[in-house]
Amino acid sequence: MMVETRSQNRVAAEQAKAWDKLELLFKSDEGQSRYLSRIIDISSQHLTIERPTLISGESLFKPDAPFTATFFRADAAYWFRSKVIEAVGDPVKAFRIDAPSQVERNQRRRYFRIEADFPATLSPADEPLSGEADVDGLPRFSGQCLNISANGLLVRTPMENRVGGKLLISIDIPRFESSLNTVGIVRLLQPSHQEKHYEYGIEFFTDREVSTILDDEGRRRLPETFRDFNQQKKTALHNFVFAQQLSLRKKRLL
Repeated sequence: MMVETRSQNRVAAEQAKAWDKLELLFKSDEGQSRYLSRIIDISSQHLTIERPTLISGESLFKPDAPFTATFFRADAAYWFRSKVIEAVGDPVKAFRIDAPSQVERNQRRRYFRIEADFPATLSPADEPLSGEADVDGLPRFSGQCLNISANGLLVRTPMENRVGGKLLISIDIPRFESSLNTVGIVRLLQPSHQEKHYEYGIEFFTDREVSTILDDEGRRRLPETFRDFNQQKKTALHNFVFAQQLSLRKKRLL
């Protein structure tokens, strides 16, 4: 669900950090378009972002084009206005955009989140996707989802990993015809009350978003099973979580 309200609370531009994922929204008389990118460098005058991936709409990304950029934290979404400055590199692999003069906080989370008790299977994927290990025969760790949204989950598992680590994830969700298989990145790592276990906050990526975290070789090595989490399935997950929230509210359990 898209954010419905915005606060006028302004926060420092440092809230946007290197490797934050950005959603870019362009609007013009020609229509509108959405892109995904990541911040790779920050200076006082500009941000350098990865070459954006067009997700929907017309191709409106061009020099001097204004847009709105959104990034996410655990508490809310944040947004700022910017403008494309110039391409970087030959061939072009990045762009410079204006550094935000102000960043504003959306009061509401972009995605609903519910407590969950679903089984999950996780495989560390940094070495296989970079070509340093064989994709076949990946170690598989069992896990238990603690909460879930259309954008990610919190899971408890004995697997040892790190913030920024890439994972292949399979989740068994009630009323879904098959397991949800996707690529994720660890955004949070914390100890668990269960001995020899850890809790990981993991961000999901759809088949189109995965180009923002994997290069051509990484996408080629990605097992076919983990390429089918598309926007349609993300929407289905969002609708499932939303329906569960409504049910809990009707029972006055939320």
